[in-house]
Amino acid sequence: MYELIQWADVAITSFGPGVAEKLGLNHEAMKAINPRLVYCQISGYGSVGPMREGKGYDVILQAFTGMLSITGEPGGVPVRSPFSPVDQATGMHAMSGILAAIHRRSRTGQGGLVEASLFDTATGFLGYFLQSFWERGTEPIKAGSGHESLCPYQAFDTADKPLILGVANDVLWRRFCAIAQLEAFVDDPRFVTNAFRVTNRADTVALVSETLKKKSRDFWLKVLDEEGIPSSPLHTLGELSEHPHTTESGMRFEYEHPELGKVRSIAQPLRLDGERTSFRRHAPALGEHTDSILKELGFSEAQIQAFQPALNSNQSIKNMKEETK
Repeated sequence: MYELIQWADVAITSFGPGVAEKLGLNHEAMKAINPRLVYCQISGYGSVGPMREGKGYDVILQAFTGMLSITGEPGGVPVRSPFSPVDQATGMHAMSGILAAIHRRSRTGQGGLVEASLFDTATGFLGYFLQSFWERGTEPIKAGSGHESLCPYQAFDTADKPLILGVANDVLWRRFCAIAQLEAFVDDPRFVTNAFRVTNRADTVALVSETLKKKSRDFWLKVLDEEGIPSSPLHTLGELSEHPHTTESGMRFEYEHPELGKVRSIAQPLRLDGERTSFRRHAPALGEHTDSILKELGFSEAQIQAFQPALNSNQSIKNMKEETK
């Protein structure tokens, strides 16, 4: 391990509180070996504050930061965001910090400590809601698929399948009323501006809901698109996967895996100079590159073979898992 640290550019840890110090893999220990090392520490609550020893998972931080208090239908139970946004975004923040530290190292010659935490990420997500809370002093309402400050801006049933309607301003409201044959309600005092529609949300939603149920989803999507009114079907994952845009955009691609055969995967969600970043190789199997890395570090074939019982031991893996809890 210490030989690897000597020439590594970046080290990333996500141990539980105190584990890195116990293993001798904390920032100070690694910095003493390699001052140019960029050390990224990912934790539940960060290194500062009374919760710094707390252990965190995505849903725990969704609860702790109040994220769960604003999800779900009005009057309903909290709803966890199922794609683990706090976990995923913390990794993105860590990557941004690592790149910034590498760039700084190119000027200073020194590595550094990058800290990312689930708490910081989740709290950062809630900046808009916290600003409103500090300004008004009231908790945000649960809006389901809707928006606290816009109406009608949510999911609606049609004659067959649901859709999402995004009437985000008064111009779009007037266009919607025209195609929905609701001209009599354009200047109704309850609906004339977005502020009034939000105040009279129940009446607004009831009016739109009754109208949209009269015709099919495809009919509404066509006429809404023609008038430039944002809308969308509520796709399933299967529908998204097979949608022509998903394929032609390059976000879904296939590659050959030496053991699994043809595998579908999701591309990096960005383009460079108009092109998707290229796929170079499949994700390695557990321990696939261990021997080659040890050889790079100067270990002989005999030494590597001597390591194998420890590297392959289920007990060693079990112990490692216990250490990181």
